[in-house]
Formats: sequence, structure tokens, C-alpha cells
Amino acid sequence: MHAGSPKECIEGIIDRCYENPDCRNIPFDVLLRKVLKSIDVIVSIDIHGDVRRMHDIYFKSVHFKQHERGIQKIALENNIIQNT
Repeated sequence: MHAGSPKECIEGIIDRCYENPDCRNIPFDVLLRKVLKSIDVIVSIDIHGDVRRMHDIYFKSVHFKQHERGIQKIALENNIIQNT
């Protein structure tokens, strides 16, 4: 998937899930947890001319809780999920 960061990648996967009619009634936080648990590594690569460098990395065993909280915060701000 092409995205600017691991966070954007995760959000994009969830957006694509919602394109499936069978997933439209699944709460955002449930899809978020499923996506984060099913992906081990996401790497963002910066390209400057012929030079490519790894920029951001999501590594499940290190970043799972951090990304889960960050995306949930965005969801709360946009009224996608309710605060529990």
C-alpha cells in the first residue's frame, strides 16, 4: 500500500475495510485492533531522486499500543467512535 506513514497506512486499510458492505457495521475500534494485530511490520520509505531511505517503521511488538492510542484519539476527535 502507498501511504506517507505507518499511521496513514493503517487508516487506509481501515478505510478500505469500510468499502466492503459486510464491514460497514463493525465499530472503528474493532477494525483498528484487528488491523494492528494482523500486521507485523509497516515501513515508510522516503524517495529523494535515486536515494531511498526508510523513514517511519511500525513494528507490532514495539509500537502496537502507541499506534492504537493515536488512531483512537483521531477517531474520538472526529466522532467515529465513542469514548468508553
